[in-house]
Amino acid sequence: IRARWPWAIAWLPALCWVPLYLRDAFLVVYRPAQAFTNLMPVEVRLVGTRLYGLYGLLSLLALAVNYFRLTDLNDRRRLRVLFIGGAAAVLPGIARLLIWRSASFSGVFNWLASGVPSILLAVVFVLFPACFAYSILRHRLLDIRLIIRQGVQHAAARGVLLSAVPILGVILVADLLVHGDQPLIRILEARGWAYAGLGIVAVAAHSQRRRWGEAVDRQFFRERYDARLLLHQVAAESARARTFEDAAPGVVTRVEAALHPEFAAVMDRPPDLACFRTLASSPADKGPPPIAAESSLISAVRTLGDPLDVLLGKSGSLRVRLTAEEKAFVRGARIDLIVAIAVAPAPHEALLALGATRSEEPYTRDDRDMLAAIAANLELLLERTAVLPAHAAEGFAECPACGACSDMGAETCAKDGAKLATVHGPRVFAGRYRLERRLGSGGMGAVYEAADSALQRRVALKVIREDRLGSAEAILRFQREARAAAGFPHPNVVTVHDYGIEAGTRAFLVMELLEGATLRDELRARGRLDAASVMRIFRGLCIAVGAAHAR
Repeated sequence: IRARWPWAIAWLPALCWVPLYLRDAFLVVYRPAQAFTNLMPVEVRLVGTRLYGLYGLLSLLALAVNYFRLTDLNDRRRLRVLFIGGAAAVLPGIARLLIWRSASFSGVFNWLASGVPSILLAVVFVLFPACFAYSILRHRLLDIRLIIRQGVQHAAARGVLLSAVPILGVILVADLLVHGDQPLIRILEARGWAYAGLGIVAVAAHSQRRRWGEAVDRQFFRERYDARLLLHQVAAESARARTFEDAAPGVVTRVEAALHPEFAAVMDRPPDLACFRTLASSPADKGPPPIAAESSLISAVRTLGDPLDVLLGKSGSLRVRLTAEEKAFVRGARIDLIVAIAVAPAPHEALLALGATRSEEPYTRDDRDMLAAIAANLELLLERTAVLPAHAAEGFAECPACGACSDMGAETCAKDGAKLATVHGPRVFAGRYRLERRLGSGGMGAVYEAADSALQRRVALKVIREDRLGSAEAILRFQREARAAAGFPHPNVVTVHDYGIEAGTRAFLVMELLEGATLRDELRARGRLDAASVMRIFRGLCIAVGAAHAR
């Protein structure tokens, strides 16, 4: 049920008893002498207690219905502990509430209310919050980090933290009215420090909301905080891949790991097909069904060009106008976002389709921009010529996590156990430089740590990107870079040892191998550099740039 009014009606009876229970609690705490003569009648309490017991029973029933309706084994595993533990914890207590003051079950109730059974019921009830916490922490039933983050962000954005100051003032006034028989100085001595402390914390939280929000991101949402870096790696890896088909599995795996959609899939339509088929999907068994090439959905993707939000979050309403049949298809396929890779008039069309995020958090502008960058890299692979270089049969395996290189035939990385990816091209350059580990990649090529068998030393080898092999301009630019660096000896500039072209097309550059961390690594580890470190880094940088301009 997505409408709100049925839920409001369902919870209205329970809300009617809340003021009565609050009144009783107030009397017991602040008016204990009057409490036992002014509490709600036993009959009214009996109705309220049974009503809450009924709510508990219906909640457990709803949990059971949803559990048995699940078809995904992972989702069932997440809910199983909560269902079994909740049933074991709640059912005995609910039974005792429902038979309270019932003449037919008075004996059973008296036994349940006696010493040992009553203690056991209280102990067993602890199973429910324990199972709930276990399901959240172990099986990620709810993304508790997202709940904390959204709560903090909403409180900061809406000024709730600052508004806590007048709220504390109202509470203080109410405290004075309730304890009107006590002098003001005694109330302030007893609780004034708490009001002042909470007010100072609220003001500080409001003034530091941006810094504290970033700290919360780094501490509790490191996986999400690094999503942008992860997607940058996807863009670089897709640029290094030899073919569109080779790049697709790695791309969807990384996108699924970064954004946590229900699925991420690359779909393509060769000229001889009338629909888009799933080329690669993560998870592999949750890819969307084929999409007709002439459907209104694909027409909207072709027309807009930008990433297309299909569904409006958890409401499931559509952003685009579709036929009744197409609406049913989209809702059934759970497609939430479509990013065009290449569309007509391109002969070979392709797109990136994502399901709704598991946390139900909408895709941000940064997410869509990065997905568009990934799609642009994949488009380059589609546009590639079918004529492959002479070294097409050569290749080696590379770990996408640590960058370690292995000979063909290995399936997993010996260091971290990750599944290896195939890199088409030679592993040994000029008969002496053997690639050992990828260090990084950029716009022109990738940099590897390599072993120089001739001089028995470790070097850094930069190789031109696969998609630029057929570009004479790119090779010429690569050569100019090598000559400029080799002709410029300077202690602050990396030394160039060698340059060459392997197999007639693959240009490479051999440089000295430097040990240490990058500036990005330092910033990520330290958060913020002190003035002395900044001066030291920029002094060396400016000296090198100045020497280069002096030439």
